[in-house]
Amino acid sequence: RAKVKIPMRYSEAEDSFWVENDYVKMIPYDPDGKVPFSFTDTFDFTRAKNGFEFVNALYHITVYKDYLHSLGFPRDELLNYQLKVYPRWRFFHDDTDNSQFIRDANAQNKKEGKGKLRFGVYHIENKEHVDDAEDADVIIHELGHALSFNLNKNIYREGSQRDAIDEGISDYLACSYSRSISEYHWQDLFNWDGAFWGGRSCITSLTLPDIDDISNKYQRGELLAGMCMELWSIVGKEVADRIVVGSMY
Repeated sequence: RAKVKIPMRYSEAEDSFWVENDYVKMIPYDPDGKVPFSFTDTFDFTRAKNGFEFVNALYHITVYKDYLHSLGFPRDELLNYQLKVYPRWRFFHDDTDNSQFIRDANAQNKKEGKGKLRFGVYHIENKEHVDDAEDADVIIHELGHALSFNLNKNIYREGSQRDAIDEGISDYLACSYSRSISEYHWQDLFNWDGAFWGGRSCITSLTLPDIDDISNKYQRGELLAGMCMELWSIVGKEVADRIVVGSMY
């Protein structure tokens, strides 16, 4: 484990630090309804604590947005709003811990390309699992969907081909980020959370005719992600990331 620094909101009235900042507005979903706070500037959670998902999501979203700005993408164009994040979302209708980007229902916010992220948690006792906001791959993948809608609000997820492109780009962004942290199993997308359902891959030798179900946006997305990671290996992370994110405008 290593300590890292990220900006957090400080409340002078309460003399405390809260797990959110200008980039992220945390929304609790647990019964206690609390966003983690501290009377010092230090948060130290293991993954057994509910606060871990809050801090982990805030860290990776903040680092990634700062990275995109460092590539030259303007702050006033790229996710230029405080993103609502539910780091411990519960799907009570079943036992899944799916995560998702949700377009904002408010008409004006939708017009401006705003939305929110939900990261699922299991709610069944004694079932081995990884809550989604514990896996940086899941966080960056879903952030990719938020980025896509923000830049392409008029054509976001319009048709099956666009769906597949969105999945492929989001897979690529997650794999690129993961590989920049460690080369170990970087090609195994969601290699923390996906250990319980198989995950996906950012390396593939398949072509479109090899796909069994042409309507499967995830399989088609793997083709795009694999191609982009091949580009990554040739030109490097920053050039490849700039090309891929730039193509979303």
